[in-house]
Amino acid sequence: MDTWERRVLWGDESEVDPEELRDFLAADLLEVKADPVFRERLKQKLWQLVYSRYAARSRTDRD
Repeated sequence: MDTWERRVLWGDESEVDPEELRDFLAADLLEVKADPVFRERLKQKLWQLVYSRYAARSRTDRD
C-alpha cells in the first residue's frame, strides 16, 4: 500500500489543512444534476472497483 492509499484509507490528520477540508466538504452542499444513465454507470463501476479490491484483500487474508 503506498503513502497515498494509507492517507486515504487510514487517515493522516497531520497533513490535513482544515481550510482545504472545509472547501472540499462544501462541495457536498451543491446540487449537481447529472444524467441518470451516467450516474448508474458510475455507480456500477464504483461497486465493481470496491468489490474487486475487497475480494482480492479477502483472498490474501485467507492465504
